[in-house]
Amino acid sequence: MNRTKRAYWVLGMGLLALIAVVIYVSVVSNGGDTDTDDGRGTALLDEAGQSPRVQPKQENLQTPRIETAETSEPKSDQNRQHGAETQQNVDADESLSAHKPSILYDVAGGVGEPPEDWREDYSHWDSHYGDDLMEVGIVQREEGFGKIYRPTEAARRRVSELEEEMLKAVEDGLLSREPKGDYIRQEIDEGKVVYVAPNFVERYNALLEEHVAINEQNMHTVPSTSYSGSSSMGTIKFDSGLQITYYRRKSDGSLVRSVDLPSGGTKEYVLADSEPDLSGFSEEEIEMMKESWR
Repeated sequence: MNRTKRAYWVLGMGLLALIAVVIYVSVVSNGGDTDTDDGRGTALLDEAGQSPRVQPKQENLQTPRIETAETSEPKSDQNRQHGAETQQNVDADESLSAHKPSILYDVAGGVGEPPEDWREDYSHWDSHYGDDLMEVGIVQREEGFGKIYRPTEAARRRVSELEEEMLKAVEDGLLSREPKGDYIRQEIDEGKVVYVAPNFVERYNALLEEHVAINEQNMHTVPSTSYSGSSSMGTIKFDSGLQITYYRRKSDGSLVRSVDLPSGGTKEYVLADSEPDLSGFSEEEIEMMKESWR
């Protein structure tokens, strides 16, 4: 094994795990930072500086599950019980209860005559989400502070020396990724272990502790911006096959109501006046949002 391959292994098994811990601490603190000339961190890029970091608002992604109910007269005790359970599930959510007849009709698969409040384009579902619908595909900013790793030149040199010493230990057989004789098992990260020669354990721990100390000393508090948002909203797929999904169209940002029909197939409707006002967002933020549009 040449030095390059050995270096790759030892970094994967040792010091990179520590670097990952530092990155994790930074991300947990601020939702992700990038180093900019003005000293301001943002969450536009992930740890590798590649892609936007947007945390989804999970509470808006699904509605409570409603069991399928019959709209005609039940023909058995089992059907009557099934319909009663459906009624209870709908009543448990006040916003669904406000449109109970049309929603029950849709969930049951559109059997029989539709109720008066039913709309052919399924727009009666819109009021269930209310103003939240306009937030689909639009990020919400949160200003705060976080940590970013900015080592001094001396710190960079020392980290390099620590890595070289660890590499030399691998070449000398003092470290192993497989169990070996009386080598001591060391867990360096979740699911990652290394086996250390007994006469090298003390020095190995000292190297790791120094590396952690350098990282901690070179972490700086900076302003940061984190983002959250929902790329889509809608229901789960009901037993009847119905599913309602709202998302933004990539071409112009318009909000689309997509309906998977119980009979098969999908119909889509663009909500009127649903193009978003993006005037308050930067070009980077707009591009970040558009990545979640369809």
